Amino acid sequence: MLPLAPLLDECRKVLLFSQFIGMLKLVAQELDRRHITYVTLVGETRDRDRATPVQQFQQGEVSPFLLLTCSLGAIRVGTVEERIEELKARKAELAKAVLEGGGSREKLSFDQDDLDALLAPG
Repeated sequence: MLPLAPLLDECRKVLLFSQFIGMLKLVAQELDRRHITYVTLVGETRDRDRATPVQQFQQGEVSPFLLLTCSLGAIRVGTVEERIEELKARKAELAKAVLEGGGSREKLSFDQDDLDALLAPG
């Protein structure tokens, strides 16, 4: 069973990140086999139209969104991978604040602003 199926059945937006294009291709093949529509953002997409797949995902027209976190091993400023690392650092700070009894509930969520920042053009 495809682990994404229950999420997609619930009409959830799914972001699937991988550092390996081969893994994304395997996932895409399985999604194609199951006739599940998806969008991708990989190295080849970077030089083409990035806005369309992002808009399709944000507007709920398509899910899942398959993203390659780095391109050809080069970690560039403004990449999805860099944004993921920033979110991971924020998550670690929030977890520490909660475990130590601090922090506010509003800072503990992943909201539309976070998604927009993650997928913003570099």
